[in-house]
Amino acid sequence: MIGVAKGLGHIHTQNLAHGNIKSSNVFMNSEGYGCISEAGLPLLTNPVVRADSSARSVLRYRAPEVTDTRRSTPESDIYSFGILMLETLTGRSIMDDRKEGIDLVVWVNDVISKQWTGEVFDLELVKTPNVEAKLLQMLQLGTSCTAMVPAKRPDMVKVVETLEEIERD
Repeated sequence: MIGVAKGLGHIHTQNLAHGNIKSSNVFMNSEGYGCISEAGLPLLTNPVVRADSSARSVLRYRAPEVTDTRRSTPESDIYSFGILMLETLTGRSIMDDRKEGIDLVVWVNDVISKQWTGEVFDLELVKTPNVEAKLLQMLQLGTSCTAMVPAKRPDMVKVVETLEEIERD
């Protein structure tokens, strides 16, 4: 997540937005570092939403305020990054959840509000010893990135700093 956050942070320092952050555009390089692909492609593509399943899948990662791919903002990238974080932490795919009529962000916030936070994490993650505090910090960051109001989302510099601090601890 740190590699993806740093890549997005760099794009945002150039006053640009990626516009298409989703799990299929994230890969690990040979050193195990997360990288993003397809930067800038939304500017070249047709913003009209088609009824096919690939168009619907892209919309699931998009921030609620974005209706045109050419109008993506750093804040909408941060929302999409938050979705990636929530998918990673929960082991749930936003694609599968939507098929079942579940909104990942709503589900996570609901579980947190009921103080069942332990129920939200992927079982594989909680098997790691002494990881609970880090998972909770990352969950808090993921939910702040997916805030409905764009101005309430942290900027990528803050996201990178927080992720690096979590890693150091």
